[in-house]
Amino acid sequence: MKFVFDLDGTICFNGKPVSEKILVSLETLVAHGHEVIFASARPIRDLLPVLHERFHAYPMIGGNGSLISKNGSIISFRLFYRFPN
Repeated sequence: MKFVFDLDGTICFNGKPVSEKILVSLETLVAHGHEVIFASARPIRDLLPVLHERFHAYPMIGGNGSLISKNGSIISFRLFYRFPN
């Protein structure tokens, strides 16, 4: 099963790193065969400071879905365009 976790206000609070207790719980999910994915409105570069380094290769969805990273590399990006009125 895939579990997608929003960071801000869900598993990360007030801009502080995700707690070790939550990180261990996420690792337990992976140990039981599940996939953990992180998501945020932030760009992926801004997700890294709130996640321990051992999670930096996990899949991440950033920029409200405009960026997707896996194994530490951007694998997909989409630009949002504003159309003239």
